[in-house]
Amino acid sequence: MSRCSLIVRGLLGVLLAGFFCFQLYLAGLWAEEPQEATKKEHVPGATSAAEEKKAEPLPGEEKENLYEESLLLAKVIELIREHYVDESKTSYSQLFKAALRGMVASLDRHSQFLDEREFKELQEETDGDYVGVGIILGEQEGRLVILAAFEGSPAAQAGIRPGDWLHKINDVAVAGMTIDEAVALLRGNRGERVTITVLRQERKPLDPDKQAVSSGEMAALKTLSFEVTRDRVHVSSVKDVGLVSERRAGEMRIGYVRLEQFGSATGDEFRAALKRLEELEIEALILDLRNNPGGLLDAAVEVAGAFLESDKIIMTTEGRSGLATMTYRARGLTPPKKWPLVVLVNGFSASASEIVAGALKDHNRAMLVGEKTFGKGSVQSVVALDEKNGLRLTTAYYYTPRRTKIHGVGIDPDIVVPITLEQERALYQHRWERYLRSGADARIDWTVEDPQMERAISALKSVLVHRQQSGGNGATRP
Repeated sequence: MSRCSLIVRGLLGVLLAGFFCFQLYLAGLWAEEPQEATKKEHVPGATSAAEEKKAEPLPGEEKENLYEESLLLAKVIELIREHYVDESKTSYSQLFKAALRGMVASLDRHSQFLDEREFKELQEETDGDYVGVGIILGEQEGRLVILAAFEGSPAAQAGIRPGDWLHKINDVAVAGMTIDEAVALLRGNRGERVTITVLRQERKPLDPDKQAVSSGEMAALKTLSFEVTRDRVHVSSVKDVGLVSERRAGEMRIGYVRLEQFGSATGDEFRAALKRLEELEIEALILDLRNNPGGLLDAAVEVAGAFLESDKIIMTTEGRSGLATMTYRARGLTPPKKWPLVVLVNGFSASASEIVAGALKDHNRAMLVGEKTFGKGSVQSVVALDEKNGLRLTTAYYYTPRRTKIHGVGIDPDIVVPITLEQERALYQHRWERYLRSGADARIDWTVEDPQMERAISALKSVLVHRQQSGGNGATRP
């Protein structure tokens, strides 16, 4: 028997032993609730179908094929180690990690094997404090699109905007890249520069339901390059808490709060914002989720639960096994807010934003105003494989309380109000200027056109007038 055969058999034994040990590990691991592209945390108010039904065992045929497939992998690894021209790339650690990356990346654009650096960066990003350029990427029709450029971030300061299509990073074309591959190129050390090239639309498509851009339209887009200096990015979830100005709302006391993302601090920040709005004695509220790319599922449950009665369903997740099938409910930690409510959404309201919007819409607790949402409705569970490495894996899709699937579809607003690219960019610039004025007034006003905001105010004025006429017993939904 050749030396290579002996090594392959030994390696195969290690692979099979490791596989079966890991199956035992997973039996306890997946009993925890999945989180959407975040750290694994316990989510109060969630129940699992796995409590009543265990996952189906793997078919016998798959188990029988495990030996053959593992043997093939072991053979390839040993052939690479013995014959590949560059020996510096053939350590077991390098080859196994490369195999893991390829295996997980082949599943979808959201699943990823995480090495020590990537695992740490993901945790930092979830906490809202990391070194980078400050953008969130999404994928449409196989192309990478910028869902958000956080206020005050290096990308936002350079001029990158939501809706820009990512084209190149330091002259490297991103066509065919996964989101994680592009993020890896964008990351770096504080103070280092990166050139980001985007393709920008000059106008929106005439079809309000159309969000993707055809190949012909893509070729006609404007190409822009930005020099961005990487820096520490701190993302505060809650922005612009205050009263809509009298110039816009008249005598009505309409509150406004905008969420830029859903992170680990969102719950605390949102509770503080609601307390501030109560102190301002608001009569109605506008919750702005436009250009909010999502984040922690747990944070979305907290935000939606602030307006729903205890035990109301916020969302459900469904995966291949009962362990991935969960029901998330309002926790009832505090009495729900009863203000009439409008939620603003657009084509870049994604993921956790869609959970909140869908729950409030389905329970008739809020009216959605704006444009159809992005349609990112898959759940990524993040698992610590050991002290250094992790796995982010798509384990389920989530559904609204009325069983509406979000992924690849999005959520339609109750009132469709289009906004032009010119209006959108002017609004974005206005927000940037407000951000620079750190001591901005608590009164929310704007000097640019925002037809979506105007329609939200109009809807809330109507319900407040109806309440006054009916003796204060009007509905909480416009």
